[in-house]
Amino acid sequence: MKRRTLQRALWVACLALAAAALPARARGQDITCDPGDQEVRSLVFRGNRAFSASDLEQRIVTTQSGWLRRHFGFFGTRHCLDPSELPLDVLRLRKLYHDRGYYDAKVDTLVQRLEPGAVRVTFTIAEGKPIVIDSLAIAGLDSVRDRAAILAGLPLRVGMAFDVAALAAEMDTITARMRNSGYPSVELLRNYTLRYPDSLIARVLIRAVPGPLTHIGAIRVRVTPVDSGGTQQIGDPVVLGLLGIRSGDLYSDQKLVAAQRNLYQLGAYRHVEVGLDPAQAPGDSLVTLDVDLREDYMHQLDTKYGWATLDCFRTSATYTDKNFLHQARHLELAGQLSKIGYGYPLASSSTRRLCYQDVLRRDPFSDTTNYSISATLTQPGLLGTAWSPTYSIYRERRSEYLAYLRTTLIGGEASATRSVGAGAALALSYTLEYGRTQAQPALLCAVFNRCDEQSRLQISRTAQPLAVAGAQYTLARTDDPFNPSSGFVLRTEVRSSSRILGSSSDLAFNKGTFDVSWYHPVGRSGVFASRLRAGVVVGPSLSLSDPTRYIPPEERLYAGGANSVRGFYQNELGSLLYVATGFDSVVVNDSTRYFRSPNGVAPFRVVPVGGNALLVANFEYRVPDVFFPRLLQWTFFTDGGEVWTRGTPGSALALSQIKWTPGVGIRVFTPVGPLQVNVGYNPYPSPRGPIYYDASVNRETGVAPLYCVSPGNTIPVHLLSGSSGPYAQDEQACPATFAPAQSAAFLRRLTLTFSIGPEF
Repeated sequence: MKRRTLQRALWVACLALAAAALPARARGQDITCDPGDQEVRSLVFRGNRAFSASDLEQRIVTTQSGWLRRHFGFFGTRHCLDPSELPLDVLRLRKLYHDRGYYDAKVDTLVQRLEPGAVRVTFTIAEGKPIVIDSLAIAGLDSVRDRAAILAGLPLRVGMAFDVAALAAEMDTITARMRNSGYPSVELLRNYTLRYPDSLIARVLIRAVPGPLTHIGAIRVRVTPVDSGGTQQIGDPVVLGLLGIRSGDLYSDQKLVAAQRNLYQLGAYRHVEVGLDPAQAPGDSLVTLDVDLREDYMHQLDTKYGWATLDCFRTSATYTDKNFLHQARHLELAGQLSKIGYGYPLASSSTRRLCYQDVLRRDPFSDTTNYSISATLTQPGLLGTAWSPTYSIYRERRSEYLAYLRTTLIGGEASATRSVGAGAALALSYTLEYGRTQAQPALLCAVFNRCDEQSRLQISRTAQPLAVAGAQYTLARTDDPFNPSSGFVLRTEVRSSSRILGSSSDLAFNKGTFDVSWYHPVGRSGVFASRLRAGVVVGPSLSLSDPTRYIPPEERLYAGGANSVRGFYQNELGSLLYVATGFDSVVVNDSTRYFRSPNGVAPFRVVPVGGNALLVANFEYRVPDVFFPRLLQWTFFTDGGEVWTRGTPGSALALSQIKWTPGVGIRVFTPVGPLQVNVGYNPYPSPRGPIYYDASVNRETGVAPLYCVSPGNTIPVHLLSGSSGPYAQDEQACPATFAPAQSAAFLRRLTLTFSIGPEF
């Protein structure tokens, strides 16, 4: 028996030394192959049940060539066999199984020649039976506070395979929970007995030495001013109020981390450290807390400028006072201008040549410069709570391409955010604006039933109060905020407008959106990403059957574009309206005629309608470029979605109506974020819809008529006076009979989109 125990100890030591000397992924493989090397065209694992092939692949050095290389043979990353690593990979796999309780596991290898210069490497595994936990006890916690919470939901169970890593993780969990419950000096000891090879069982004992229940005593604040010999800008009482920790509080690691985060988020410090006094005697029931801070400059001016397809030249400036009124409040004064060079008054014929004129001239809301001015005050830690309120006042002119123009004469917002857990945040807001929303006359007529000039002017020229209350919850659990490879992000938001909140009775609605993104690593460097986005807008009755009479265009739901369904241009998924360049006049008699436009012509403008129900799904595979893996990333995607307008004919919500568009994109990582270029293939014809002719203002009446010119329409147009006009068209629904020109050519069905920032 002693001899067997000695052999087992020597064997475990050999495995540990081999693994420590040659860690699997720390060394990795050279992606280049020397002449005469054998390419690993296939890597196979057989007999594995406890671990997946992808898990085992991550534990060894031998790596198969990239997916493109394996399937197409001429493109992608090439990996070759290192014969000296193969026996060490066997040891790595055996150690993995040994640590997870499979002491009898055996691993063998086979290298097969597939073709000249290419091989298949097969690892054959005989796992055997694992050592099973027969008894599990946790002692020493009988007298501690929150004992039930400390022991709740621990993963290790009787009947599981004896896993050394899982045992260590369980001890770490218990330690963290106890430190957050007031026991910073806790120690855990483990003891386990293995009945091997006789009965393959393990008996595990974890013994806790809690130490005394500990409270926070004195809190010492040490501040280093930004200038040598300068004075401290934010006083100690303000710092103590922002910590969220008071003398006498129960010790908690989580509270210390939260306090450090609160101070960092001020942006007023270059360095923040919150921890125990290093000279503190271990095991004391009262501890001293040290807060070490290095201040930053309290005043900051940031300017930005750039160029974009839909904005032409744009610029912004922000002035920040990080210690407004000496209470660590943030005062931010911001201004922004866009469409500089194209929109009035900052445009000329020469500057417009520098803009994307062919795109911007289609949008009637791009003829004037957009602007925004605002003042924002943020109060950190309202009344010592975790809420951070923000108050804003602003004035702006904001347009959405081909959709709407929102002019806010004066607006204000009060919001508050707080962390509600690791990676989770809750935001509440209330916005009150006094302004007006302008949209295409065709959109107001077809969607909002505002077909006459008077009712359209009531919306677009008369300023009305719009009050919206909202709540947003965000939960982010990813490994990287800009280029995640694992984890998920969840966002959900509800918004409501009603007379009770202060809105005009014409602007009542309720809106909810849901957005979740999920990321999963594939192989060594690939990432599978998916996203689901859904939304609905209903009326005051909160019933899905109530689509509400009027929804402000900026609150409608839109899809299509670089961050949505990439086979469609911006906002052009769903119902569309068209504006004609001209029309044919069909004479009925001397005073009556029909205005019609033929099918198959190119419209002058496409107007996205948006909707009150939306569903979008994105699936993509991301892989770094072969030659520039840190600079470029390729994306192969399939996007699907649909936008519905409930309450209109043929608007039943059906998943069969979802439109799918595949494509490929490339992402360039830059200091300002990833720059993305996507090409989506759209096999769908443009939807039929009503087409209008937006006539110029009549000098006699001062009215700009809007004529329905859909093919085959029988809406009469009457001659009011004279022999050549003006004309008045009867107020009737414009039929959705216009089909724009379609092309079957492959290149014509490709949609090119650009964006800066994460796709999702």
